[in-house]
Amino acid sequence: VDQAAHQAGFTPHRDRHLGLVEQDTAAVRAGFRQSGGRGPRDSTCWIALSEATPDNGCLYMLPRQADPAYLLGDCSAATHAQGANPETFRLSAGLGNRSVYCPLGPEAWRHVRAVPCAAGSIVLFSHRVIHWGSCGREGSDLGPRVSISFAGSDHSFEVAAPYFDPSHLPLPDLALRVALVAGQMLSYGGNARFPLSETLITKYKRAFKQESRQFSKHYRS
Repeated sequence: VDQAAHQAGFTPHRDRHLGLVEQDTAAVRAGFRQSGGRGPRDSTCWIALSEATPDNGCLYMLPRQADPAYLLGDCSAATHAQGANPETFRLSAGLGNRSVYCPLGPEAWRHVRAVPCAAGSIVLFSHRVIHWGSCGREGSDLGPRVSISFAGSDHSFEVAAPYFDPSHLPLPDLALRVALVAGQMLSYGGNARFPLSETLITKYKRAFKQESRQFSKHYRS
């Protein structure tokens, strides 16, 4: 993310938004192994490869205690009963044009937390945490923010998991890893943050096709 080029990270989102299932509080809570939102079945590991500060676009998060939908579901009656109303929250389009609660107004904004990191730092958070990548300060002396993230999911929770047979783990061969990278780039290519040229799309499709038989039917589709 290069603040000099007016770039920014992803808009506010949950890494695993459940769509219409968000109306069902029990289904949302099933995303955790223990009661009270402990032991998430899906987690993200975000690694700062460069220094990440508000000046060059660090992560921002809405803490669980300020997010009534964290355990209740974005669209549930229980969430609305806990005070998720237009004065404090609004529904906004997140990844894949899915609706998520975003802070709106002084009551919600004051809970937002910046997550500055030194290079090499790791941030771990559950699939329910609302987070986003900010836009850095133009004119900052810091270079672009560089990061990489990985997600891990319980196979009983993530319908699409595993992408390929676990027998290939822990170190898939190079061809399979290249195919996975190509597949992920194609998956994200429809997102405005990662526009792909026709040339790149063709290259990624060719790389994925060479190992496509190794991937699950769900992932291939």
